[in-house]
Amino acid sequence: MASPPPSNPQRADAVAEPQPVVAARPAPRARSWPAAVSVLALTLLALSVFAGYRMGSSGHAPADDSADAGFARDMQTHHNQAVELSLIVRDRTTDADVRSVAYDIATSQAQQSGQMYGWLSVWGLAQTSPTTDMAWMGGGAPHRCE
Repeated sequence: MASPPPSNPQRADAVAEPQPVVAARPAPRARSWPAAVSVLALTLLALSVFAGYRMGSSGHAPADDSADAGFARDMQTHHNQAVELSLIVRDRTTDADVRSVAYDIATSQAQQSGQMYGWLSVWGLAQTSPTTDMAWMGGGAPHRCE
């Protein structure tokens, strides 16, 4: 077998060796507005957390039999009932719009119930009260929520 002839760079029909491709550096970009909005949002979140911490640590927790504590407890029950009803509707409906609204109600009410749970925890109060529902409102006849 004959060996191939040596390559001659002087020949017009010779194939040139491939050269490595050097990527051009991208031009520096100006700071985009989504990044600026993200930084602003994170700053506001940090300030909100700090303010919430300062307000919660002021040492002025409401009494166990106060309207604040009673409201938080009773509204937790009310919101949890809304979550339960919304999930029943979501699971039983065939209408996509109704299912979407039910889901929105369930998630928002669950968040708000959790917020009230958090208030009671920060205040060092029990999640339940030994008194009847809505007794914190005063005014005579007890109200029953069953």
